[in-house]
Amino acid sequence: MGPVYLASQRNRELRRYPYSGFWEGEVTDVFISEELVGTEETVNKRGELVIVENRERRLNLEVGDETGFYTRLQVPLKRDHRMVRPGDVAQMLVVSNRPDLSRIAQATDVYLADYNLWVSDYPYVQRDAFVDVSRRMVYEEEYQTDRQSLDRGNYDDSYDYPDDRPPSRTRRSDRIRRSSGEPRRSQRRSRLSGS
Repeated sequence: MGPVYLASQRNRELRRYPYSGFWEGEVTDVFISEELVGTEETVNKRGELVIVENRERRLNLEVGDETGFYTRLQVPLKRDHRMVRPGDVAQMLVVSNRPDLSRIAQATDVYLADYNLWVSDYPYVQRDAFVDVSRRMVYEEEYQTDRQSLDRGNYDDSYDYPDDRPPSRTRRSDRIRRSSGEPRRSQRRSRLSGS
């Protein structure tokens, strides 16, 4: 089978779900494992059958949120993966049969905005468009926070939004501590679109 056919099969898996949403959570665990990716049978000089195992080091990334949603992604290990730590903000697209996304059927590649790093074995989403949506949502969240501060009279007018670089993200625990004591809404974004 050709690569185009295999790619269309993988994409079709996601498109069968009628609802999708932008999900944001955090990395809950990161570890490296060695996985068997194939075997080869050869014959040595004495005529004995020898089975050679091909192993690959893989990154295991677990992400979750405060609603209890949790998933694990396993991808071939790359040099850039060494910077990923538990607590890092993770974003991805999730799909579901339910309009409220209460049951997630599948998730796509994980984007770690702090590092501008994608963790995946296959690019399900159009990455530049996903990053644009991510930035827009961060700006909207910061604007709402600033607007609430202004309404309370706690506005710092020295803050200026950067135009030429992605917004700096902080770890979820830092963002929660910065909040005004109000309960945070679920990080599972409910911006739904029919696929």
